[in-house]
Amino acid sequence: MISSSKAIEGNLTEARKILKLHEAKLTKKTVQKPMKVTLSELLDNWNTNIGDVQNIETTQTSTKNLQRHMLEYFGNIQADKINTSSIRKYMAYLKSEKGLSLNTVNKHRTHLHTLFNYMISEDEIYGIYKNPVDAVRPYPVEEFNPEIYSPEEACQLLIALRKSERYDLEVAVNLAFWCGCRREETCALEWDNVNFASRESKICQTRTTAKGTVVERKSTKNKEIRTVGIPDWLYDCLVKIKLHQEKMKELLQEEYFSERNFVFCHSN
Repeated sequence: MISSSKAIEGNLTEARKILKLHEAKLTKKTVQKPMKVTLSELLDNWNTNIGDVQNIETTQTSTKNLQRHMLEYFGNIQADKINTSSIRKYMAYLKSEKGLSLNTVNKHRTHLHTLFNYMISEDEIYGIYKNPVDAVRPYPVEEFNPEIYSPEEACQLLIALRKSERYDLEVAVNLAFWCGCRREETCALEWDNVNFASRESKICQTRTTAKGTVVERKSTKNKEIRTVGIPDWLYDCLVKIKLHQEKMKELLQEEYFSERNFVFCHSN
């Protein structure tokens, strides 16, 4: 018979629940000696089974950055040795020593919570029945209050951009103002999705980078396809950008890179 001598954090009620679970598994003969995995092994297992399968490339990159900090702090200790107290100390370390924002520190807490939930879901492998992060409260974060451009400020900015002849910045800001485009949506907009006749633009894909590699998705962040109107100011801007691109194509000829037909691009 396999017995459990593992100590847990929590109250008597929680301990009794875990005991009942353990006894039920004994009855079903599914109890086995849990693996003693290091934090590095746990991260590898989670990345292989969850992170690299379910998350997009940009999320994978940010997650790996969180994990790098965890390994630097905790070292290659056994994952089940990380308890509530050590997690609190880790968060305090990130805040005071690393100087990370409270919002970023909370992201570390959330990922640790996810990792331990993964271990609990595989408790017959890892022997973990309680998440030590449950007792750790996230840091209170002030609600972000964005500063909104007044109509006068927006007008001044658009006029300044037009005078600057920075075609790239002018089209990017106009798409943000008039179409509500995020940066990655602006970078992915192609002329095929701009209809001058109906004065409409279709926002349906994103383009960004992760670890220096271009990442494209045939959907927006919210998985929505938006069709937005093109007002006069944006219409004039897009016409000017289109004419500028045609001029550069004629000037550079075979040196013009035209594999894709992006609205927002370099002059070449």
